[in-house]
Amino acid sequence: MKLTARDLKAAGVVDEIIPEPLGGAQEDPGKLYACMEMAIEKSLAELTLMSPEELKNQRIRKFREIGEI
Repeated sequence: MKLTARDLKAAGVVDEIIPEPLGGAQEDPGKLYACMEMAIEKSLAELTLMSPEELKNQRIRKFREIGEI
């Protein structure tokens, strides 16, 4: 089914892959949360620069392209 993080990124389903800490998220959840926070803040900073119309059009393009070869 190709559902790995890399496959989903390549297909355009996800925007970014957040790496897990060594040993998995259960070993250092705080580190994972910090990485997630940085990724979310980065995405929000980029998205807030767009007008509502630009954001809508970008999302439409993104979801139409998912799965295209």
